[in-house]
Amino acid sequence: MKLFSGYENKNVIVLGYGRSGKSAVNALVSLGANVTLTTNEVFSDEESEQKYNAWGVEIVDGHHPANLLNQADLIVKNPGIPYSIPFLKEAEERKIPIVTEVEIAHHLSEAPIYALTGTNGKTTCTHLLGEMLENNGSSPILCGNIGYPATDAAMEAAADDTLLMELSSFQLMGIKEFRPNIAVITNIYQAHLDYHGSVEEYVHAKLEIFKNMTADDLLIFNKKQASMLEGLDIKCRIQYFDADNAADAYAADGNLIVHGEVIMPVKDVVLKGEHNIENILATLLVASAHGVSLDAMKQTLTTFSGISHRLERLGEVGEVK
Repeated sequence: MKLFSGYENKNVIVLGYGRSGKSAVNALVSLGANVTLTTNEVFSDEESEQKYNAWGVEIVDGHHPANLLNQADLIVKNPGIPYSIPFLKEAEERKIPIVTEVEIAHHLSEAPIYALTGTNGKTTCTHLLGEMLENNGSSPILCGNIGYPATDAAMEAAADDTLLMELSSFQLMGIKEFRPNIAVITNIYQAHLDYHGSVEEYVHAKLEIFKNMTADDLLIFNKKQASMLEGLDIKCRIQYFDADNAADAYAADGNLIVHGEVIMPVKDVVLKGEHNIENILATLLVASAHGVSLDAMKQTLTTFSGISHRLERLGEVGEVK
């Protein structure tokens, strides 16, 4: 964990008490912040309540009173809480910064961050990449939208680890300085309009992932949707994948090809589904940038069968798989 003084003596409101909220409170207290936790539900975690009282954390449950904003320097919100609630509307009017806990993770992580997002495929890519890195002898920590809070992972990680951070549009709306070393956008289609209100806002949230990236960093993007990047101020390097046409990673003549090198025949890949070819190609570009060996790539692709409940093979009945 890096020493970071940016939260010291700041009055920080943690809004919502899910996994990310609990992680944010723990991290912020360790960083010297004055923390207030507010949640709409009645706070019933007695063990945490005793610990928070000892730490000087104020707990306001059952509502989010506006007077909490009077001394607030920052709000760290649960990603699922919409910006449309009155408390956050008032905070925006007062120009109080609102972030999600992945912002804290960025400030704390000694390890490089590989951030993966997209409408479809991000979970598969994160798990697939994790196995490739493990098979190559690296120490990946899967976190973020995948279930393990990014801040917990950042506090755990050493410099020679790698954070594989799956990120939702909800999380990406709440970043200010967050900067991954490698970012992957698998694809962007219409989704979560009940939260975002418009396709434009949803797309904007996804594209936030690379806003702070520099020439030292790498963005991996779906070539079929390259038009989404036109006119944007992008300072990082870009590599493209495409299952059907030549790109930095693509499929041709029955083979997976990365930077002009044949990785292996598509028919030998265990992971099923034509859509997964794009997921694999995106993952191979990250693996290549990381320095994963060809043997580790092949080993993973010939053993990784996917995520539970996603085209998962359950057996065979009457010669039907």
